[in-house]
Amino acid sequence: MDGQEVRFTGNQVKSSGSVRKKIPETADSDTGYVGIDKYHVNYCGREDCRSGHAYGPAVRSAYLLHLIRNGKGLYTVKGATYPVHKDQAFLIYPGDRVYYEADWDDPWHYDWIAFSGNGIEECVTQMGFNEKRYVITVKRTHELSDCVTKILNTRRQTLTNELLRTAELLRFFAIIIGDQQPEPNRPTDQDWGPSTIRPIAKNGASYVQQAVEYMVANYNQPFRIGELADLIGINRSHLTTRFRKEANMPPAEFLMQLRMDKAESLLRETEFSITEIANMIGYTDALAFSKMFRKRHGVSPRQYRSEAKATRQTNR
Repeated sequence: MDGQEVRFTGNQVKSSGSVRKKIPETADSDTGYVGIDKYHVNYCGREDCRSGHAYGPAVRSAYLLHLIRNGKGLYTVKGATYPVHKDQAFLIYPGDRVYYEADWDDPWHYDWIAFSGNGIEECVTQMGFNEKRYVITVKRTHELSDCVTKILNTRRQTLTNELLRTAELLRFFAIIIGDQQPEPNRPTDQDWGPSTIRPIAKNGASYVQQAVEYMVANYNQPFRIGELADLIGINRSHLTTRFRKEANMPPAEFLMQLRMDKAESLLRETEFSITEIANMIGYTDALAFSKMFRKRHGVSPRQYRSEAKATRQTNR
């Protein structure tokens, strides 16, 4: 299915997306109605993305929420990359520079809805989003998608349709807010969010297992193995000994390999700068990242990217 989008901007509504087909017809543009200030739908749409389809880096001027109906992909914001899949939603904040891409094997199908107004910030917070938590799980994806469908069907710019759009936007918010009620005193993975250094849960897992889980969740944050050992509650040398025994490598090597694997993927598949990629994998110094990358790969990050690009073009 080709993507479609309808924009509701100021005193007119216009279709958008030069590369998209089957865009709904343009609505009347002479009504002069400018919408409701507290809650306003700026635009919305849906698309079944092709493998590897990507958008960005880009900045949005309004809040923009993507609802994943099927498939999966990656969302990158403020140096952190989040996996997102069916029955989840990710939010783009106004002014944030973002990048997102569909999975190659199971590309996402999503709806999107952009909104603004002086009542939006509270709704965003109540839905469970904040600037350390950009992805949430939703329980009623079909109902939320139905809200988008109904908004897409209000193409004419009239007071009646503006009210209908606002009603569907509020229903969309209400569905999510109503479902974002965690059990008392039971924080979940979603409460922490991938961009924060989460505490270690001493739930009987081995020290090595806890260390691995921590590094996988927080490789994009600058930390030392000694700090990790302190969080787990074990001496660093003891952790290293156990890690070598169970994983056949020291924890520092595991973390380095994790970061370099992610760097390779970002260099091949995105246009982020070397400095941005360094920050995304936990380096505060791009030069230190480049030196380590060259040491492990024999080429600089820039050379690696160029060679990967040349290989893709040759294989086409």
